[in-house]
Amino acid sequence: MKYYLIFALLFGVLSFSACAQKTTADKHTQVLAVADFKTKLAATENALLLDVRTPDEVAAGKIDGSQNIDYNAADFKAQLTKLDPKRPIFVYCAKGGRSGKTTPMLEELGFTQIYDLEGGFSAWK
Repeated sequence: MKYYLIFALLFGVLSFSACAQKTTADKHTQVLAVADFKTKLAATENALLLDVRTPDEVAAGKIDGSQNIDYNAADFKAQLTKLDPKRPIFVYCAKGGRSGKTTPMLEELGFTQIYDLEGGFSAWK
């Protein structure tokens, strides 16, 4: 019984921390499902929509109005510095990995309203 209690407690702690990791640790970033992303984007004045996929991925389809900066480009972070941190920014990639790695960079650059598309362009389609 004692081991069962310890196991249950450990499982609970690990489950809680795993769920907490699903959301972002960034202070100014919200990860939004497709419907919420669309709604928030449409309702946000002066929003910047950033696609961080490769040019080949963009050629196969993109979200209308998005600006592309290739996450894999050697000067990716330098290109991010050219964006206006006062504007709300909506970021996406193919499935959410690269955009999730981009959001902390955006915070470092002073962005305070960051929205990441959960599931990326694959979910959007």
